[in-house]
Amino acid sequence: MKNDPIIDEVRMVRERIAKEHDYNPRKILEHLVEEGQKYPQERLVYEAETKSQKQTA
Repeated sequence: MKNDPIIDEVRMVRERIAKEHDYNPRKILEHLVEEGQKYPQERLVYEAETKSQKQTA
């Protein structure tokens, strides 16, 4: 199986985040929720719009 550099980078970041939070799932989740709140909600609407567009097509 060929390694994908993007997948490798995602795995590396996930490992770093887990290690920073002592591999505690609750702490990791809290961190991810905090990070998600930093971005405008408009960015999150795109996925819902594309799904609804596929259903009506």
